[in-house]
Amino acid sequence: MKIFWVKKKLSILRLSFNNLMLTEEDRKRFIVVFFSFTGFFSLIFFLIIAVVNKKYNIVYINTAFAFVTLSNLIYFLIKGKVGFSSNVLVSLMFLLELFLFISIGDSTTGVFWYYIFIPLSILTLNNRVGTFYSVLLIVFTLCIFMLDFGDVQEKYSSAFMLRFFFTYSIVGVLINVFEFSRKSILNRYESILDEQELFLNKLQTKNDKLLAVEEELKQQNEELKVLYENNEYQVKVIKQNEIRLDYILNAIGEGLGITDFNENFIYANPRADSIFGLKPGGLLGRNLKDFIDDKEWTKIVIQTQRRREKQVSTYDLKLALPDGAVKNIIVTAVPDLEIEGNVSATIGVFRDISDRVLREKQILELKNQLEILLNNLPASVYYKDVNLKYILVNQAYADLFGVNKQELIGKTDDEITSEEVALEHKYLDLNVLEEKEPIINYENVSFTKHKEQYWTLTSKIPYFDNQGNLKGIVGIISDITKRKLQQIKILEQKSLLESANQDIKDSLNYAKSIQDALLPNHLVADKYFKEHFIFYRPKENVSGDFYYINKIQEKVIFAVGDCTGHGIPGAFLTMLSITFLHELITNGIYYNPGDLLNQLRIKFKDMFSFSGEVNKNGMDISICFYYPENKILQFAGAYQAIFLIRNNELIKYKATPNPIGHFIAEIPFKSQDIQIMENDALYLMSDGYQDQFGGDFFSKYTTKRFRNILVDINNKSMCEQKDLLIEELDKWQGDEEQIDDITIMGIRF
Repeated sequence: MKIFWVKKKLSILRLSFNNLMLTEEDRKRFIVVFFSFTGFFSLIFFLIIAVVNKKYNIVYINTAFAFVTLSNLIYFLIKGKVGFSSNVLVSLMFLLELFLFISIGDSTTGVFWYYIFIPLSILTLNNRVGTFYSVLLIVFTLCIFMLDFGDVQEKYSSAFMLRFFFTYSIVGVLINVFEFSRKSILNRYESILDEQELFLNKLQTKNDKLLAVEEELKQQNEELKVLYENNEYQVKVIKQNEIRLDYILNAIGEGLGITDFNENFIYANPRADSIFGLKPGGLLGRNLKDFIDDKEWTKIVIQTQRRREKQVSTYDLKLALPDGAVKNIIVTAVPDLEIEGNVSATIGVFRDISDRVLREKQILELKNQLEILLNNLPASVYYKDVNLKYILVNQAYADLFGVNKQELIGKTDDEITSEEVALEHKYLDLNVLEEKEPIINYENVSFTKHKEQYWTLTSKIPYFDNQGNLKGIVGIISDITKRKLQQIKILEQKSLLESANQDIKDSLNYAKSIQDALLPNHLVADKYFKEHFIFYRPKENVSGDFYYINKIQEKVIFAVGDCTGHGIPGAFLTMLSITFLHELITNGIYYNPGDLLNQLRIKFKDMFSFSGEVNKNGMDISICFYYPENKILQFAGAYQAIFLIRNNELIKYKATPNPIGHFIAEIPFKSQDIQIMENDALYLMSDGYQDQFGGDFFSKYTTKRFRNILVDINNKSMCEQKDLLIEELDKWQGDEEQIDDITIMGIRF
C-alpha cells in the first residue's frame, strides 16, 4: 500500500504538457515538485561551491534553505496541500533571492533566480498573490539599492540595475499575459466539459430507462434512432448499450422470462432456465403449466388477468421440476406493452427463495421449540441488551411481576420494580458488563410493585456474538421464597431449638477439626516457595472454601477452591472436593491442570447422578502445576481466575466459564502456560473478599478494588501483604456481617 501511495503522489511528474496547461491542480503540484527538486539540488550545488571557497556563512544559509525546501517537499507529498506548500516555497525563494542579491553580488550566480521567482509565484499561487510577491521583492530590492545595504552599489552597476528592473518588468507582464490566456482557455475547456457532462448525464438517464424492460428498451431505441439518425457516434452508443443489456440479462443472478397470455415462454434468460431445472434455451416454447400443480395454476390465471388490466404484482410460486424436486420462487410480474399501449405479454422476474424458505421454516421451528422450552422451565429466564433493556423473558419471569411477558419487553428494571431493587440489579448488571464475567448463584431479596417480598437465586452471564462482541446479559433466576419463608419460620421457633442448636454447634466444631485436618499445614508451602501467605477466613465454623498444596514428582500442585454454599453444606462439599482432588492427583498422571479439572468434573457428576436428578452443587476452583526446574506454571480454572503481578503490573489469567459440576453449556477446561520470572507474585482466591459488602454506601468491595490493593502492596513481603489485606477487609466490612467464605493464597517466586 505504501509503494502504491508514493507512486500516486509522484504521478504528477508524468503529466503531459496539455494537462499542465488545462488542469489547474495538477499543474500547481507539478510546479511545486519541480521547483522543490531543482531548488534543493541547486542549493546543494551552491553549498558545495561555498564549502570549496570556504564561505561558511553561505554554507550555513544554503544548508538551512535546503533543509526547509526538502521538508516542505516531503510534507507536500504526504499531505498534498498545494496552497500551504506553494506559499512556503515562494516565501523561501523570496528570502533566498534577497540573501543572494545582497551577499553574492554576481549576476551569473544568484540574480537570475529573480526572473524565475515571477513564474514560480504566479504559476503556483495566482496572478494577484504572485504579482504581490513579485512587487514586494522589487520594493525590497529598491530599498536595498537606495540604502546601499550590504554595499550592493559596489557590487552592481547602475546599468545593470536599470537592465534588471526592465527585464523583471517584461517577464512579469509576459507571465501575467500567459496566465490570463491560459485561464481563459481553461475556463472555456471546463465549460465544454460541463456541457459534455450534462449531455452524458442526460444520455445515462435515457439508458437507465432502456434497461427497465425489453419493450421499453425497444421504444427508447426507436426514439434514439429518430433523434440521432444522422449521428454515427450516438448509433454506436445505442448498439453498445444493447450489447450490455443482453450481457446483463444473461449474467444477472435472477431469472427473467416473457410469456404470452397462454403462458407459453417466448423469452427466457439462462438463469430462468436454471431455476426451472432446464438447460439454456430449454424454456422457449414450454408452457408454465408444465411446472406447477392445479392450485398454483389457479393463482397464475388470476395473475394473468391482472396483467391484462396493466397491473404489476409480486407473488410466490411453487415449482415441480422435471427431476422431481420442489422449488419455491418469488415472481415479480409486469405487463409487456406494445407501442400503442396494448398489453401483449407478461414479463416476469424469478427469484429462487427455496433456501430462504427452508431457513425460515427451520428458524420458526427452533423459535417455537425455544419458546416452549423457556416457558416450561421452572426457573425465570431473561435476556437484556447492553443498555439493560429486556429483549426476551419467559412466562415464569413475567409471573414474578404479575404481568404478561410482552409488557416487560423494551423496558428496564427502573420501569418495573422499586428504585432500591432496580439500583441493586443495575449494579450487578454493570459489573457483569464491565468485567465480562458471570455472577453465579447470587442470592438477593426483592419486592414486587405490591410490596410483596420474595427471594431469588440469580445467575447473570455475559452473552457474546460469534465475533466476540458483548451483546447483553442472560439471567437465570430461581425463586427460593418458599425456602426463605421456611427459614424465617424456623427462626421464629428458635427458642424451641436452642438445645438442638447447641448440638449442631458441637457438630460444627467437630466438623471444623476434621476440615482443618484435611487442609495442608502452612509449613508445607515453606518447602516449595520463596515467600507465601494463606488468608483463610470461613464465614462460619466450617467453610465452603479450601486450599490445597502438594508435590508430586517434579511438580508442585496448589489450588484454591470455592464450593457451592458455605457452612455445613459447603464443608461437606469441601471435604469431598479435597478427597476427590487428592485421589486424582496421587492415583493418576495428568500433564496439565485442565485435564485434571475435566476428570474432577466427571467424578462430581457421577457422584450426584445416583439420585437420578441433575444436582446443581459444584465448585469454582483455580489450580496450578508449578515446575521449579524450568519455572513453568500451568494454570486452569473453573470460573475462578488468578492474578500475576510482574514489575508492578497486574496480569489477569481468565478461567474457563464453567463450574465443576453440572452446567447448562459445558465446555472442556483448558490450561494456560506461564513463564515465571524472578520476584513474580501470584494470587489465587475465592470471590468472598471481592463480594464482601461494606463501605460508606454498603456496596461490594469489587474485583477492581481488590486488584488495585494487590498492586499497591506488591512491594511488601508476603507476610506484610496478608496483614494489610486483613486490615483493609476489616476496615471495609466494619460492623457488617461476613457474607461468604474468604480464601486468598499469595506466592512470591
